[in-house]
Amino acid sequence: MACALIAGAFWAGYILTTEGTGRRFSGQTGLALALTVGGIGLAPIGLVTAPAAFIDPRVLGLGVIVAVMSSIIPYGIDMAALRVLPAGLFATLTALAPATAAIAGIVVLGQHMSLLSWAGLIVVVTAAGLALRESAVAS
Repeated sequence: MACALIAGAFWAGYILTTEGTGRRFSGQTGLALALTVGGIGLAPIGLVTAPAAFIDPRVLGLGVIVAVMSSIIPYGIDMAALRVLPAGLFATLTALAPATAAIAGIVVLGQHMSLLSWAGLIVVVTAAGLALRESAVAS
């Protein structure tokens, strides 16, 4: 329970700081600055634990692909969305990500879900739908 609360607090912090960064910087400038600072901050750990990776072109190339696919594109989309959506509505929509992943697992990977998992999925999607409806009514 404590880990879930901590994760929720960090997620809220991410949403609020991304929203603020998107308002302070035009385009993807804020994202570029954040990723640069993060990369510089983590580079010493990589240099100590895997120095050979920093001179291997294949590893560096794969690192660039991973950075683009896992950070630049999704965080860029988040920042763009937070420029036009209220933080609360964005948070509600991101709560649907596990449901989307579950459906992708079923369709793409042929995975199966238990009845309890289906119930959880239905509860999350219903809650998000109700929150979105409330947001639309309030607007």
